Amino acid sequence: MKEFVFYYDIVCPFAYAASRIVENLARRTNASIKWRPVLLGGLYDLSRAPQGKDGSAYSVMPQAKRRLLTKDFMLSMKRNGLSLTVPASHPQKTLNAMRLIASTEPDSGLRVKLTHSLYEAYWQKHADVTDSQVLQSIAASIGWSFSDIRQQIEQGRESLKQNTHEAFTRGAFGVPSFWVNDRLYWGVR
Repeated sequence: MKEFVFYYDIVCPFAYAASRIVENLARRTNASIKWRPVLLGGLYDLSRAPQGKDGSAYSVMPQAKRRLLTKDFMLSMKRNGLSLTVPASHPQKTLNAMRLIASTEPDSGLRVKLTHSLYEAYWQKHADVTDSQVLQSIAASIGWSFSDIRQQIEQGRESLKQNTHEAFTRGAFGVPSFWVNDRLYWGVR
């Protein structure tokens, strides 16, 4: 069976779009998806991106490029039947949310459900995903319970770090990135 690796961080609107499109692509091509949460700021740091680990690639673009990229992205969203609104608090630090995802069993249904729920919380409901209680509530909403959110987040620390490093060594500098047939692809259409 064919498979591809999907590297993502919930802070990125392009990765949000890709997370909704990638499952249809997998069905059409009879492939499986390996969902790999990464820390976008970690990729920026490793690749020495001009915006630095705490910035947004969007923030260092010339204004004309930002306008064109936004227009192109919104057309792509519409073409794929998707919508989002940018939260006033964007970008939020997603370290704990991404560690929570990374603490799930790789490629499990739980990881996929949690990923979709966190994307919805961030890009549709504008929830504060930096808040541990919000993360625990989101986990509970998909039927996942645990006794200590801080401990669960800590369990994902090393996995998130490894995923980020793996993506970087494969050439990723941002998300969404895809590893297919020993080749890296970046972006969403």
